[in-house]
Amino acid sequence: MKKLFLQIGFRGRLALYGTTLFLVGMSAATLGPTLPSLAINTNTTLGTISLLFVLRSFARLMGVTSAGFLYDRLSGHLIFVGGLISVALAMFQTGNAQTFLILGMTFLLLGFAEGVLDTGGTTLVVWSKKGKLGATLPILYFMYGAGSFVAPLVIAQIISFGWEPTFAYWILPLLVIVPIPLLLILPSPEKQHGNKQKSDDSSNEQPYILLMTLLCLIALYVGIEASFSGWIFSYGTISGIATEVEAAYLTSTYWAMLSLGRLLMIPIAERVQPHRILLVAIIIVILCAIAISLSTTALLLGLSTAVFGLFMSPIFPTIMTIAAENLNMSAKVTSWFFMSTGIAAMILPWVMGQFIEEVGISAVTLGTLGLVIVMGILYIPLRYRLVRLSPLD
Repeated sequence: MKKLFLQIGFRGRLALYGTTLFLVGMSAATLGPTLPSLAINTNTTLGTISLLFVLRSFARLMGVTSAGFLYDRLSGHLIFVGGLISVALAMFQTGNAQTFLILGMTFLLLGFAEGVLDTGGTTLVVWSKKGKLGATLPILYFMYGAGSFVAPLVIAQIISFGWEPTFAYWILPLLVIVPIPLLLILPSPEKQHGNKQKSDDSSNEQPYILLMTLLCLIALYVGIEASFSGWIFSYGTISGIATEVEAAYLTSTYWAMLSLGRLLMIPIAERVQPHRILLVAIIIVILCAIAISLSTTALLLGLSTAVFGLFMSPIFPTIMTIAAENLNMSAKVTSWFFMSTGIAAMILPWVMGQFIEEVGISAVTLGTLGLVIVMGILYIPLRYRLVRLSPLD
């Protein structure tokens, strides 16, 4: 049996890592639906219990920062297993916490472990794959999104049985530990060292500029995603374009189309070069941002938001694919990408809120449009660098 597991191919590894990130996605999406119950269990207000989002985000950033060091020096699968065990323990403790202090400490552990697993999922898949990545990363990130989609449905079923929503924190740990035996049996993939660049241009500046461009692009993407999804409800209601119910559907429509887009991208990524996918996605996203800012009815705003979410979906996995195929994607470099996304997700929604205070709710659409235009501008130096790396592309 062990020999059979040792002979598992890349598809088997992708299924294993994808399943793990599916479970991490479930873990990440569990907090929202259970927040009121956690507030009751710890005898705190919703305002206080919402600090869990901040604690978790901060710890996740710390986990991502540490992951680069850990994966480059230790067994990748052992680190992955440690992350899964930490998530399982933290989730079980969350269901039993009776004070906010204990709950806050638990979420620091949970966020840190999720950051380690986020970085590890991408790192281990990239190290396992020989040659072009194709649809590898879109599949991986779709699995994470699918887990985030399924978790609220599981909680809804728990509630329908008459149980407390926090019962999910006793069920999910049992699922999280399922991949651990396979991870312990399989050898970790060989670490990537050395530079992947094959260009005649041997300048050390070129990979650095390419890396910085990709980091800026992915930070902008996540900042736009977090800002738009966080403020579109307020924009719809305050502007008077949509009712509260219609505005709520705007947010759900955006996330649904984002998940659908990741699924539809899988066969496309096998046939189309990443830079072409990125160019088309950015152009359509800019057009959608213009349409959103000009929408005067809930229907037009909803349609524009749906297409916006659909074409935002391939940007993140495509940027990561370009990075993996053109850079030395050590765990340290992978962690830089997730660090930049974590910082952007915390800062840009706040900055947009400050602009709303200054210029009004139109800052949501104008700010989104401005950010996607900057993303389009950054595509130009990115394409230039890619042409120099692969002149025949």
